Amino acid sequence: MAMVTSTIVSKESEVITLDDYMRNPPDMEWVDGQLLEKNGMTTKHGRIQGNLYFHWRNYKVSSGQGGQVYVDAPCRTVERGRKPDVAYLTSELLEQFGEPAVFPQSFPLIGEIISPTDPLTQLRQLSVSLLFLLHAGLPIFLLFLLLSHT
Repeated sequence: MAMVTSTIVSKESEVITLDDYMRNPPDMEWVDGQLLEKNGMTTKHGRIQGNLYFHWRNYKVSSGQGGQVYVDAPCRTVERGRKPDVAYLTSELLEQFGEPAVFPQSFPLIGEIISPTDPLTQLRQLSVSLLFLLHAGLPIFLLFLLLSHT
């Protein structure tokens, strides 16, 4: 099974601020001043991500609660720029913020697909991001889906 890893793509001489990321987000995440690119995405990851999006979207429509469901949409999580696998945005937040290039706060519902081969450092980074969100007083719900080796 392929491993999902992050590769640092910004060079030390190239300073990229979080504000720069927010204004013009590349197809990467921004963590601690560096752009990170996800590598090794598998077809199984893509299938689970698509299924999660499908079910969240169907629930949103059938329940009539409105809002929007996104895949790999960039958002700001305290001092990081992240792209959750699947995210839901309430109709109230859509009305308040619209759909900017990067959503200015964490989505209230996030689905992250974690492979058993993901490096421990990535899981730690995600845990630290969650702690920041909790300390910032933002109500979030995070769903981790763990892929099996089979």
